[in-house]
Amino acid sequence: MPRVLVAIALVSFVPAMIYLVIIRNSERYGREKWRTVLGAFFWGILAALMSVFLELFADFLVPLSLGMTALVVAPVVEEVTKPLIFFGTKEREAEDSIIKCASSGIGFACLENFLYFSGAEASLLPLIVFIRTLDGFMMHSATSGFTGAGIARGSPGPYLILAMMMHSLSNFLVSFGILGITASILFSMAIFGAIRALIIRYDKMI
Repeated sequence: MPRVLVAIALVSFVPAMIYLVIIRNSERYGREKWRTVLGAFFWGILAALMSVFLELFADFLVPLSLGMTALVVAPVVEEVTKPLIFFGTKEREAEDSIIKCASSGIGFACLENFLYFSGAEASLLPLIVFIRTLDGFMMHSATSGFTGAGIARGSPGPYLILAMMMHSLSNFLVSFGILGITASILFSMAIFGAIRALIIRYDKMI
């Protein structure tokens, strides 16, 4: 059992570090220091723990179906908690807000994946690891990144709502079996690419 947990921790943590490198290195000039990126990442892990308790509390107050929780409660709670400590901050460079929030999303996905993998059936684990390593990391990083763009512009509200809608759409798609999961992965790839493009665009505006 300890070996299994170690293996699950590795397949959760190692891809997270790769995604962090991708996000951080999307900025070419004046890259964020690793301590800043990792600080945002570990905040994301804490945000994931907060979200678990908040979603359980919400379900206790108003019991909802699993579908409603995935489409409404999870997107609202998670998209607020991931960038929570960055609301009200002002960065000298707009892309820094995006990178920090996106890094928080990666931390969130890291712990969420660990929890998913720990509770998965052994026969389904390889498939779940494959799906979550692509879909989970990119979706959570991108949606938080869009909120970061709103924070950078001083108007996070519309961007936060957009992040919630994209999160909800991703959760909706995965409910349609293999085709839906494939569509969700492609969607997550697209918005992750959009966030990287936004970082590059702001980076060139120095």
